[in-house]
Amino acid sequence: MEDTMDQVHQFEKTAASWYKNVPHLPKEFTKWLADNLWWLVIIGVVITVLGLFALVPIALIALGLSSGIAVTYGIYDTNLGVAWIGIVISLASLVVVTVLEAMAINPLKLKAKMGWTLLFIVALVNLAFSILSNIATINLIGIVFALLWAAVHGYFLFEIRSYFGAHVKADHKPAAKTKA
Repeated sequence: MEDTMDQVHQFEKTAASWYKNVPHLPKEFTKWLADNLWWLVIIGVVITVLGLFALVPIALIALGLSSGIAVTYGIYDTNLGVAWIGIVISLASLVVVTVLEAMAINPLKLKAKMGWTLLFIVALVNLAFSILSNIATINLIGIVFALLWAAVHGYFLFEIRSYFGAHVKADHKPAAKTKA
């Protein structure tokens, strides 16, 4: 696990160099985004979980119906198998990403580096699953869009990176001493 995190941190440094010379967002916006990211992630996690409850049965019904129709009429299309692979990869991606995002909420609220790192891992996992899914379904345009989305996701992540870490001081005040 430690080797994996070392690789993530090494890749983080490399990616940071890619975004170093790009135009930057206004400081007020990046500060607002860093301060409020934790609850934006909560909203995303809740919406994703609700979506999974709706998506899984719908996907199973759609594929079940199409499989039944294919067998009934003697249509054996490889696209059906490819669709199953794409759906399974997409659902696995949603579950993994949602768990990682849920794990990031408290560290993001505390502005801990681990929260930002978890979101960076989410970006990498999203990219990996998207490329895998698009390769499995033979969707070359999807790979291009996955790379573009990863670049945009990375841009926003690296714009707020400086707000997370050990150097960031907590905004809370120490408890007042009581006189006995």
